[in-house]
Amino acid sequence: MKRIRLFTLLPVALAALLALGCPPPPDPVEPPPSIRTFWVDDLPDTDPAVDDTATYYPWAELDAKLAHYNDRCAVYIRNEDVGAISQAQLEHYGNYFADHSWPDVTGYVYKPTEFFGEPAKRINIFFYSNDDGIAGYFWSKDFYTQASIDADGLGDDYKSNETNVFYLHIEAAEDQLFTEGTLTHEFQHMCNAHYFHFGSGENKEREMDSWANELCSTTMESIFADQYAIYIPTFNSDPDGNDDMLDDYANGQTDFLYWDNSFTQYSTASLLGGYILSQIDAGKRPDFVKTFLDRTFAEDPTPAEYNTDTIILDDFRSSIEDLIATLQDDTVNFDASAAGAGWQQVADFDTGTADITTDWNIVMKGFLQALAGENAVYQDYLDSVTDGTYTVTLAAPTATAGATSIPLRMSAFIIGKTKVTDLDSTLISAASSSGNDAYVYVWNGAIPSYSTLGSDTNEMTSGTAGFDAGDLLARTAAELPEPSILSRSLLGRDFNRSMSRPLDDGIAFRRIPASGSGRVIDLPGAGDGANPSDGATGFLYCAYTARP
Repeated sequence: MKRIRLFTLLPVALAALLALGCPPPPDPVEPPPSIRTFWVDDLPDTDPAVDDTATYYPWAELDAKLAHYNDRCAVYIRNEDVGAISQAQLEHYGNYFADHSWPDVTGYVYKPTEFFGEPAKRINIFFYSNDDGIAGYFWSKDFYTQASIDADGLGDDYKSNETNVFYLHIEAAEDQLFTEGTLTHEFQHMCNAHYFHFGSGENKEREMDSWANELCSTTMESIFADQYAIYIPTFNSDPDGNDDMLDDYANGQTDFLYWDNSFTQYSTASLLGGYILSQIDAGKRPDFVKTFLDRTFAEDPTPAEYNTDTIILDDFRSSIEDLIATLQDDTVNFDASAAGAGWQQVADFDTGTADITTDWNIVMKGFLQALAGENAVYQDYLDSVTDGTYTVTLAAPTATAGATSIPLRMSAFIIGKTKVTDLDSTLISAASSSGNDAYVYVWNGAIPSYSTLGSDTNEMTSGTAGFDAGDLLARTAAELPEPSILSRSLLGRDFNRSMSRPLDDGIAFRRIPASGSGRVIDLPGAGDGANPSDGATGFLYCAYTARP
């Protein structure tokens, strides 16, 4: 009976499915190539014709084999490095990218639309051992055809892989948490570049300043890939980021606008990004980076002229102005109240430089107070984006006890332990060895021009914060952070954080403009006139809050 019933019902069910419209079988997924080559320029070599003692980095075409693939990425490894990393690790990273990096970053930044003919529209991830000590990088030169590079006479200087690819160092990949962050970090750079090369920003004359692009990447890896497990202990322990025998945060070596690729800058950018998101309603947080991209200024009405020397930039802003425009946008609606009153709605970014300066310094003030633990919303947000296996409590490294002279470049800051009679004072000279226990915040709020940020050397001017001997106090033993392995030395060596490698100035590729008539002077800080000059005819900023 059962067999008869099944036999008689089957045609009826099949007919019903056909009537509803049975979906076609899925298309077969075409696998990526099992072998391919990648051009890199970070393997050491010696050219006796140049200097028989010097190491230089010629372009090399490396043979690679496919180790793993899924619907979002193809993972390749250099043939010579196959034994340096396990197959299980490569599969883990490929699946992590598909399950986490892709949906997280495309949800907050931009979704790639150009895949250069790659089967199934995958991103390529190439593991190999390089000589730069860089955990990973993305380079937009791979968006160009080699033929176009050769036609510009740059074939000896650049080699394109003509695809979406980012590069990961095998030895850095020994640490799983760190490399998961690198995957998300580099993918943000790639998605960011896609916006400007193939998306809504393709007619804009410039991309984000390096610091802003890195802020987006460090923020994405921190809130999605648990990288505050690395950045917060790094901040708390205050490492020497440039090997000058001085702790960076304690000595004001904290400027981040001129991007020098130091680990202190990566830590600061990650914490600043988290602060900004914490002051935005949860429902609007996914729009922050998207709006920042949209607000990156200057659209060229004649994109065909990108490769000429006739581009005129009538108003060429920096990413600070773009950030302020983003924070005041209704899609973001940043809450600046934590830093006090005074936020200005900028009506005209061409003329409203005083309002721009005011708002930038409200952001800086609120951020520094948050770093000192004076913003519960910020701390709660940091807690909410961690996996709960480590402590994210900030233990702000304070200025060196007894210091009397601390130079601060534009965007540099210090947080100091001191005493003060009037907590509402904005004078550096109000710091004292008697009075109310206080944190003192001093920062250089001048805004560098685009040309200053684009210089070959760090030309951002400094102001010097001066204190009387005894005004600045040391952290007590109880205030020092607990020892943690989650720091820059977690790999047993100093791999720097991942980065995006920009094209050099002057290259005739699209969106590398000629010098224009935009803002060519720095905007001075409008701190208290009794404070030292910030080096741009304005003055350093200062604020105090009570400390426990």
